Amino acid sequence: MGYELWEQFGGGLPDVILYPTGGGVGLIGMCKAFDEMQEMEWIGAERPRMVAVQAEGCAPIVKAWEAHQSSAQFFPNAATVASGLRVPGPLGDQLILSMLRQTKGTALTVTDEEMLHAGRELASLEGVFAAPEGAATVIATESSPRPAGSSRKKPWCSLIPAPDTNIRKLGSARCSPPMEEPCDHAQALLR
Repeated sequence: MGYELWEQFGGGLPDVILYPTGGGVGLIGMCKAFDEMQEMEWIGAERPRMVAVQAEGCAPIVKAWEAHQSSAQFFPNAATVASGLRVPGPLGDQLILSMLRQTKGTALTVTDEEMLHAGRELASLEGVFAAPEGAATVIATESSPRPAGSSRKKPWCSLIPAPDTNIRKLGSARCSPPMEEPCDHAQALLR
């Protein structure tokens, strides 16, 4: 994903990356890719601020982040509609927390209700059928204040996983009539 982002951003990187974090391998992989790109002199030392987004019902990384811990404890009784976020004991916890610190990022939670609502909105307004995990990043984008030093000119990136079997959990979503600018709503959410 790190290389894909670099390519999509025309050889650059966004200011902030919001990533739905279960086991965290995507977040870890992106940070590794950015280090490789720097070694190849494709980018400099500046990195996007990484934001781990977890479900309120299973948030071991957020809990550890808020307690300023270097590792996460097992999250008992984990429950969320977002099966990809239902990882009560992520094996990459120390790496994830280290990368959040290194990039001056953060960790946030969203509720199941917020994910389902955002999923329905994405489907009806944009025609994007996101899994609840992807909708989580949209909600986190809406509720996140822009970090100090973050440029309004440099984009944020909210990664939205492709549809999976969780699409049934979004309920019946109808696409609204085509909009003149179909990405306006999503772009507004990411500002």
